[in-house]
Amino acid sequence: MLTRTARPLGIAFLAFVSVWALAGEPPLVDLDASRLPPGPLRDWPNPGQAGGSFEAATGRLAVASVAGRRAVAFSEKEWMRSTFPAPADITGGKPFTLALWAYPTRLVGKQVMVSWASRPKDCAEFGYGKSSREGAFAGWLRDAPYRRVPRLAQWHHFAFAYADGRLRIYVDGDLDSEAALKPTPKAGEPVLLGAAWDATKKEPAFGFRGSLAAVRIWGRALSRREVRNDMGSTAPFGPVPADGAVVEERRVTLRWQNGHPQGRAAMLCLSEDRAAVEAMGVRALQGDLAADASGHCDAGGLTLGKTYFWRIEQRDADGKRLDCGPVWSFTVSAGPARDPQPRHRVAGVSKDTRELAWKPGRYATAQAVYFGADAGAVSRGDAPLAKALPVSATRLALPEPLEYGRTYHWRVEQDNGPLPPARGDVWAFRVEDEPRPGHLTFFVISDTHYGLDWRVEPAVQLLIDKMSFLPGTPLPEKVGGGIVRTPRGVIHLGDITNDGKAEQWQAYVRDFGLTGEARLAFPIYELFGNHDGGADLPIRKGILERNRSRPGLAARSANGVHYAWEWECIRFINLNISVGTTIRPYDPQNSLGFLKEELARLKDKGQPTILLQHFGFDKRHGLPWWPEEWRKTYYETIKDYNVVGIFHGHDHETDIFRWNGIDIFDAPHIRDADVPDKPVRFGFLVVQIADGQMVVAERKMDDTWGLTARKNLRK
Repeated sequence: MLTRTARPLGIAFLAFVSVWALAGEPPLVDLDASRLPPGPLRDWPNPGQAGGSFEAATGRLAVASVAGRRAVAFSEKEWMRSTFPAPADITGGKPFTLALWAYPTRLVGKQVMVSWASRPKDCAEFGYGKSSREGAFAGWLRDAPYRRVPRLAQWHHFAFAYADGRLRIYVDGDLDSEAALKPTPKAGEPVLLGAAWDATKKEPAFGFRGSLAAVRIWGRALSRREVRNDMGSTAPFGPVPADGAVVEERRVTLRWQNGHPQGRAAMLCLSEDRAAVEAMGVRALQGDLAADASGHCDAGGLTLGKTYFWRIEQRDADGKRLDCGPVWSFTVSAGPARDPQPRHRVAGVSKDTRELAWKPGRYATAQAVYFGADAGAVSRGDAPLAKALPVSATRLALPEPLEYGRTYHWRVEQDNGPLPPARGDVWAFRVEDEPRPGHLTFFVISDTHYGLDWRVEPAVQLLIDKMSFLPGTPLPEKVGGGIVRTPRGVIHLGDITNDGKAEQWQAYVRDFGLTGEARLAFPIYELFGNHDGGADLPIRKGILERNRSRPGLAARSANGVHYAWEWECIRFINLNISVGTTIRPYDPQNSLGFLKEELARLKDKGQPTILLQHFGFDKRHGLPWWPEEWRKTYYETIKDYNVVGIFHGHDHETDIFRWNGIDIFDAPHIRDADVPDKPVRFGFLVVQIADGQMVVAERKMDDTWGLTARKNLRK
């Protein structure tokens, strides 16, 4: 530990004990388009250790400037092949690193930028694509996707570093993902640019649409610092706390990784004044800091509620300035109260709720609670419910009963003694609507596809938050106006997950819960779809288990996966993936038999019934997925009953139409989550029934209304 005293706060000098430099040997392959003359390209010389060159397989390749870089443009059908076999150093499971500059112009499931060793079996294909299995790397049963697919029409630095059973995938110098796998590519075959090689068909495969500016291959795994150096960055990286983070501790230890290969010492600047830190100026230097020799610095006790900025200047062994890193920031939490009950921004809170509850912050010495229907008054402190509460207080009785359908606001303000106070956020909740016989509201969603892409979970969580606080919002005038009332529950029409994996199912359960106890404020009723796997996989097993404890069910099938319930004398029948007996690979597990049993249980044939399934009747996408004879049998089974609607998913388009005279509602599903250059789209259906009329309205992510419909429930 190096400690300097009697000097301004914000400065620390560090001696780096490691020698930061790439190994002296050059890479095996070292291609750089900046060395090539513009124009047609037949041969790309390799000055790397492997020697030789890369020859164009067609005469259409050319060198040109692409978005500011000289590069070789590929258009899916063009590719290049090395005049030498892939070096033994990068085959048979040995460590390697491939680094390249690429400019992708098309996003599909998979495109190969560089490969060595042909398919089938032990290949090595490094690509750009949105495939949830082999979008980044394919090695024949050993594959890896990107966690975040890089954006189109931009230059990106890709690096794939393998050693000791771990493949690390870097994008623009940051670790995108890490896969536990061992590539074992075959020896004796050339390295290809712009494609993979299919040895069975004797032709290239998965051609790349885009440009390559540089390709380098080493027979060892580069560190993250070396990867960043290859892309031209020598700045410090990896700040802890992360840039923009909120930290709970007052005493903060700053950590970072040194980026310059010649760096031997550093100066740190820390201040509440961003401009001073940007300038590494004296205004940021005030007090004492102690610095560790390996990229650590004890910032000492900081002020609650303040945002701090910091920056690292790297220096060589002689103390000469090498470069200055980016300005990072973090905020020290004021330690506010947390975990409000009722939860923040949820509707459907019971009118019988009689108290507020919370957890005081860690520094509290006294507390005050503000509560009322006026958010402004609560925020200003004009609506005190209690003051001078001791720190032990975690609950407070409400002065009077809550009112149906009303939204309340509250906050807990903390006195933190000698430390700055914690004002507390304003929380809100809406009380349930007054129950009315014959009035029913429920929401319908479909195709969340957990696991499809990293953008799925944030988008679904945002949708859940919108559903949880939607009641009280005006309905469209074209369906009669009024407001969205408290829903009895949410129905999920299948394709919960993208691959039927246990971790994807667990993410769904975490977000949706079962009875309103999780992020979703209301009970959930889910179906399984074709992406959710078969009867022996986690999703169907999970639904079966949840059905054993799902409250309010009127019936369950003999196999436990199909179920039915009633809301306001309307029978809901969950038929899961499709209506049929048994077939592979999309086994409906005799949903047809359960449907017949349920129809026989109806009070009479005129009782309104709503059927729920995954596959639909749309000509675009639904009809090919289940047999026509099944649909005929389905119609014959239900035609004499009062089926007021069939809700389905799967189609990837929201729609409202009719099938054999029956109203069909094709629910929204998540869209474009795996297309980085487009915003994620999603939504849900709001279904409201009153006085024998049913209205259906599509609610979108941008808080607008889409498709709508009205119909009479009486047959």
